[in-house]
Amino acid sequence: MTSIKKILLKDESGTARAAMTLRLGGKSTLAVPCGIRPIAYEADGKVRVLESGELPPLPAGLSELSVLAERGGERLFATTRSGEDATLAKWRLNERIRSEKASEKVPTSPLERAHGAEQETDATEKEEIEDVTNEEKSVPPLSAESENALTKAKRLLAENEPFELFNDLMPQSRWAKIETEECLCLIGIVTDGDEEHVLYGVAGTPGYPPDEDKLWTYFPTSDEEGFYLSDL
Repeated sequence: MTSIKKILLKDESGTARAAMTLRLGGKSTLAVPCGIRPIAYEADGKVRVLESGELPPLPAGLSELSVLAERGGERLFATTRSGEDATLAKWRLNERIRSEKASEKVPTSPLERAHGAEQETDATEKEEIEDVTNEEKSVPPLSAESENALTKAKRLLAENEPFELFNDLMPQSRWAKIETEECLCLIGIVTDGDEEHVLYGVAGTPGYPPDEDKLWTYFPTSDEEGFYLSDL
């Protein structure tokens, strides 16, 4: 049996900008308007980033679909889900896009000296290098200052109260709540295959991110409040 659904593409404010036609049945298809470029989608819980901007054939028996798209530099989101399920689907797509971009960053290497140039080292610099080489080396015990982000996140998860709301909504993650005099924060580790990503959250209200220069994803926990999530 074939069914047809209209799903709205909405901007960050929740305003509908366009509509897509989803045909569900033996062969599921999605009609995307001209000028809309899909960049990621989630079909029945499986997330995929699109390099070409074109949707591949949708899986047979599809029941739920969420799409992240762009038009003229504006990011749009459409989903067949509703309520918290829709918010969670949007968050998963944005996080996958963010993690894909982070993995593409290649550290730049120091510039090589011109061919034939003499590689001179200052006498003082040589002495400092020799002093360091001759010193007895020891590895200090792991402390909060020497921890990497993942190690520190695991320690904070063990030391603080679990945030069960996010633990229930995001099965592939672990979250803890950290309360200080200044703010209410969250720390989380999201598992994506063999990789673990560290995220943190700051309590806030819609439209007022903690830092406008940083990329945040707002996750509402009620009509008036929620958490701004970002990578550590």
